[in-house]
Amino acid sequence: MNKVLSSLVLVLVILVSLPGRAYMEQASLDISFQDEQLEQAIKQILEKNETAAVTQKDMQSLTLLDLSRRNWKPSD
Repeated sequence: MNKVLSSLVLVLVILVSLPGRAYMEQASLDISFQDEQLEQAIKQILEKNETAAVTQKDMQSLTLLDLSRRNWKPSD
């Protein structure tokens, strides 16, 4: 009986902790930019609004990034 109860408690603890892990994993997939102009240019290319996060998956979808016509220069 104790083994069954212990197993059920363990399964319950695992199930309760899964949604938190999924959230943490998603948060870690967001890209952070040091250059605000670069971030805004990439969001425009990806057709994301200004407040939306750029994810690693978004970046993987880019095959070519041409910023020559956007007057973008790297910040120091």
